[in-house]
Amino acid sequence: MTARFLARIAAAFEPPSGPLNAVLRLFAPDGAFAGFPGPAACVDSTGNLLAANGKAEDMLAEAVGRPESKLGQAFRQALAEGAPAGASFVVPQTQATVSVTVMPAGCGAEQGTADAVLLLGHDMTLARNLRAALTESRQRYKDLVEISAHFAWETGADGRLVFVSPRGALGYKAEEMVGREPGGLLAIEPGDEAAALFTTDVPREDVTLWARRADGRQACLLVSCVPVFGEDGAWCGARGVARDVSEARERDTALARARAREQLLAYIVREIRDEITPQNMMNAAAETIAKGFGAVACRIHRVVPDAGFVPAAEYGTVPQAPEPPLSEPITRWSGRAT
Repeated sequence: MTARFLARIAAAFEPPSGPLNAVLRLFAPDGAFAGFPGPAACVDSTGNLLAANGKAEDMLAEAVGRPESKLGQAFRQALAEGAPAGASFVVPQTQATVSVTVMPAGCGAEQGTADAVLLLGHDMTLARNLRAALTESRQRYKDLVEISAHFAWETGADGRLVFVSPRGALGYKAEEMVGREPGGLLAIEPGDEAAALFTTDVPREDVTLWARRADGRQACLLVSCVPVFGEDGAWCGARGVARDVSEARERDTALARARAREQLLAYIVREIRDEITPQNMMNAAAETIAKGFGAVACRIHRVVPDAGFVPAAEYGTVPQAPEPPLSEPITRWSGRAT
């Protein structure tokens, strides 16, 4: 009920000579309860109905017809003590939850007792359903965060971590990370732009960040985050999720290297195949190897019995090495030096 509505009720009461009549006038077509959205009724001390609107049937059945119910107990309490009481009940047909305020009325209300009560109901179904939906939604996201392979985090206005998902991250437990500055977990320079993710004032998505695990090894993280603002619009932190993609990056790197080796080998074979003389094949191989690795020069050695390694082909200018390329010749399974 609003303050204006209560003021209208108070203004309708007459002096003690006829307060109950004043209450009943509230139910007149032009009275305060004419547009009341919920059930409203006035009942005397013996349970007789004095006035009611069309929505009060279920409320009266609960309050007067079931003395053992919570609403029935509130009804008797307001009569006996002359003080307001409250309770709620569920409408059987619709399962709607109605909250009822029981107010004493009549001549005896001033002496601590009342000869009648005013029952005002308010449908709480929507609020109850919204609260239940909010609770369920929060529980759902809580469960998803706890079982996710990603780890969620939040920083406060001082830039320190105030929340880390229960599983922790980077080999640390969650309680070991809360309260720390995120910069101490990173494997980047303090001025690196990626460090600002934990104090960002704009949403960021899938930003690569290098961190340091508890055992000292580096980890590659993919971070998405959003800023957090207070009611006054002031920045008060950031929250986000991070996914450890180290293994995936290592696999991608290894796969890229293998693919490059295969392409280089295929290119070398193709270049050698186009040459006729063996020496030209070796020269083509040296040139292809140098270009394939981005080198400025390449020298291919061959093993000569009793002479060791001797140049077989060369591309570019190869500086003189202080030591032989290999200290000993390679021996195949056939026993011959190659």
